[in-house]
Amino acid sequence: MDGNDSRLNQQQLSKPSINEVVAVASVILFLVFSGALTIRCIIRLQNNRILVRTTNHVALALEHTESALKDAETGQRGFLIAGREEYLEPFYAGTKRIDVEVQRLGALIAGDSQQQQHLSQLEVLIAEKLDELQFGIEIRRTDGIDAAQAAVNTDIGKNTMDKIRAVIEDMRVVERSHVATREVTAEESYRTALITTALTTILALGLVSTVLYTILRSRHRAQQNAAVIYASRERLRVTLSSIGDAVITTDEQGVVTSINAVAQSLTQWSGDQSIGVPLSEVFNIVSESTRLPPESPALRAIREGVIVGLANHTVLIGKDGFERSIDDSAAPIRSERGKVVGCVLVFRDVTERRRLERENLERDQQARVLGAIVTSSDDAIISKSLDGIIQSWNAAAERIFGYTEEQAIGNHISMLIPAERLNEEEQIIARLRAGERVEHFETVRLRGDGKDVFVSLTISPIKDASGRVIGASKIARDISEQKQTQDELREHEKRFRTLVEQVEDYAIFMTDAKGRATTWNEGVLRVLGFEESEFIQQDIAPSIFLAEDVEKGVPEAELDEAATKGRASNDRWMKRRDGTLFWATGVTTGLHDTEGKLLGFMKVMRDQTKRKETEDELRKAAAELSDADRRKDEFLATLAHELRNPLAPIRTGLEVMKLLRDDPVQMEQIRSTMERQAQQMVRLIDDLLEMSRITQGKLELRKCHVVLADVIQSAVEAVQPFIDEAGHELSVKLPEQLLLLDADPNRLAQVFSNLLNNSAKYTPDGGRILLSAERQGNDVIVSVKDNGIGIPPDKLDLVFEMFAQIQGPIEKGYTGLGIGLTLVKSLVEMHGGQVKVYSDESSPGSECKVRLPLLVDGPVAKPLDPSSEETNSTIRCRVLVVDDNKAAADMLSLVVKMLGHEVRTAGDGQEGVEMAESFAPDMVLMDIGMPRMDGYEAARYIRKQSWGQRMMLVALTGWGQEDDKRRTLIAGFDHHLVKPAEPTDLRRLLNEIQERTP
Repeated sequence: MDGNDSRLNQQQLSKPSINEVVAVASVILFLVFSGALTIRCIIRLQNNRILVRTTNHVALALEHTESALKDAETGQRGFLIAGREEYLEPFYAGTKRIDVEVQRLGALIAGDSQQQQHLSQLEVLIAEKLDELQFGIEIRRTDGIDAAQAAVNTDIGKNTMDKIRAVIEDMRVVERSHVATREVTAEESYRTALITTALTTILALGLVSTVLYTILRSRHRAQQNAAVIYASRERLRVTLSSIGDAVITTDEQGVVTSINAVAQSLTQWSGDQSIGVPLSEVFNIVSESTRLPPESPALRAIREGVIVGLANHTVLIGKDGFERSIDDSAAPIRSERGKVVGCVLVFRDVTERRRLERENLERDQQARVLGAIVTSSDDAIISKSLDGIIQSWNAAAERIFGYTEEQAIGNHISMLIPAERLNEEEQIIARLRAGERVEHFETVRLRGDGKDVFVSLTISPIKDASGRVIGASKIARDISEQKQTQDELREHEKRFRTLVEQVEDYAIFMTDAKGRATTWNEGVLRVLGFEESEFIQQDIAPSIFLAEDVEKGVPEAELDEAATKGRASNDRWMKRRDGTLFWATGVTTGLHDTEGKLLGFMKVMRDQTKRKETEDELRKAAAELSDADRRKDEFLATLAHELRNPLAPIRTGLEVMKLLRDDPVQMEQIRSTMERQAQQMVRLIDDLLEMSRITQGKLELRKCHVVLADVIQSAVEAVQPFIDEAGHELSVKLPEQLLLLDADPNRLAQVFSNLLNNSAKYTPDGGRILLSAERQGNDVIVSVKDNGIGIPPDKLDLVFEMFAQIQGPIEKGYTGLGIGLTLVKSLVEMHGGQVKVYSDESSPGSECKVRLPLLVDGPVAKPLDPSSEETNSTIRCRVLVVDDNKAAADMLSLVVKMLGHEVRTAGDGQEGVEMAESFAPDMVLMDIGMPRMDGYEAARYIRKQSWGQRMMLVALTGWGQEDDKRRTLIAGFDHHLVKPAEPTDLRRLLNEIQERTP
């Protein structure tokens, strides 16, 4: 360094005119500096005005963003109400405007960190709002207006919009603050420019005056300064050599004048290489985060005359490319008069220290993040030792389990575990000791109030530095509501599983402007069956559209619509790679660049074949339900008609009987007519009850070995009066051999009587009916054939349906309940048989054939006929009839008296109880629905009394279902009879009383 200093001193002494150049240059530089300062003030003023204008643009962009959101929301609301896609145009237009305005906002506030934070919040909220609007649209499309209205009626959308408005208002407040500040700054810049221009002009004149004096004086001191500088540099060289830090000195231009050994080692620049080289080349530094060169500390120290430190996290790049983190500072070197003649740069290698700092910072950040997560988490976060002692407890744990932090910490975890689940904790501890993590373990835990809470547990082992498990961290999520929801939805899961799978199964791909595929996803393989290599660059139209659609130009029309209108739907039948067809739903969207040029298309589609089939089935079911509803209405009207028909002759007969008091022949004729009509009403009601029992699965057959001829005889006897009344000719042809059946004789007689009654009803007066039986193998075919109105061929499949009516001429009065053949079919099938109906338009009438299995071997056991039972005892019974219907009570009393017994009547339950105590009857025939005290309450009261223990209580009611019988039995009744009570039933019960009377 001695040779270099000598050469520099000689150069300075050999050019004494340099001071003159410097003085003149100083004047010029000052003038330039003054002009530059003035220009800078003007530019600053202009920039402030631009910033004010930018603030106005930001306010306008915020207003446009808020307006676009309102338009999008308006479009969505219109679609939810109307359900028409064109109502979504404001939604789509608003969405596009939102994207443009948000990008514009980002550009306008690029340099404002505060506003950028606000913008980040705004973008998240806008995305949430658009997702909420889109969700409502999808709900409207798939589930209808009610589901969409329910989704919109929540406060989610309103809350999100309120947050958006709040953020926008915060941004407006910031911009208004900026406007005020920038206007003040602009005014100050204007005044500064005026003052600066005036001052620089005055100073420039003074500077020119002093230049000549300075030049002359500098000549005199040049030699003295050269000697001083040489001595100073020599002292500096010795000092720098003894310093342990890296040191570089420069002149006032920032050119290296010295570099010590440590600096040479760090920069990999030798002394000879670095002297005279600009500091920026030797001292090559960049920011650790941005990799951009920071401002040179040396030049700043020279310019400002102050000690300058580098920004934190600065990296020195050596000549060999090796990087080191450094810590440095630069100080100006001043002459005796205080003039800055250079600078000294001191720096050191802090790479290792920076590494440790980063590690500590990362640990601190992780600790802070973890603490924030634990504190703010909605899940309970608990840590415990391996022996189960609770060591930490967050606010969510207090909310979920009901224990405060003070109550929980230090106690055993078993306080939260039901006794029957303690083995779970032992199993979890064993897994944790093995280093295993327990994830999403659903179980039940106890709250502080003793109630159960369903939780999902994730438990991780806590290890020390050596890797040894020393505890556990437990995250518990309250899933009680989720479990309840799952239980409620479990029964619907199977029904909706297919729909969920379809919603998740989308084929999404893009094409170029000509319709050739440019992208592929897994959905294309699942929905269309194409591998990626088979799909890319292929013309989509012939690959997935039906041939007839391609011929009609459907693919081209769809692309044209998407290109011009932005989107086009494609709900139609399409084909997969293997040629199979499926119902595709989706949309094709045109893709354009910023100039509106068509780039291509995006197609989103999914397989909705099952939904299509379901919709078709639902439409069919709706039609069937509509038909069933119509038939139900017809049935109710017919039921009213059929019940009135027998009531009319009964009422008329009663009136005639009042007039004919002494004519026994006519009285018997009227009685027979009324009996037949009453039997018809009973038959109608019995048919209804039988169908109710069959449809509810409550009808039981009481089978025994019966002779077919006996069953048919019972059926013929039941309908003979109606056949005679209509003047029909009934022929019965049965085989000579004995045909045995394992059947319920009453139900089977009901089958044949229904068929005979049907033929009698739908055959004009004076018709012919043939009942025949024929053995075929191990079966018997029983046929009922008539020459009536017949059945149209297209109605043959409907006659066995509930409430089915084959319409005949109204004037003929062919009516019925429409359940007769339905009842027949059910009873026959319960006997293991089949029934079919035949009718031919070429010949009148219809034929019904019943096939039943025969009992090939076995003895005949005929059921007893209750009507044959006679009262052999002469013991009279006391009978109490309790009914609020006085006419019914009187008639029943008359029957009991005719059977030879003593009878009393009561008009309600309260009176019945009082009379039962005083009269002490052997049997109480009691109605159920009565005022003051009903039959149930009266029976329970009687059974509690000592005098009522041995009475036979018989419920006599119009309700005959199994549940009705169960209720009467519970109330204390011995028997249950359905109105009207048959005399045979009364005789049987009275005989039972007489038999047990000593």
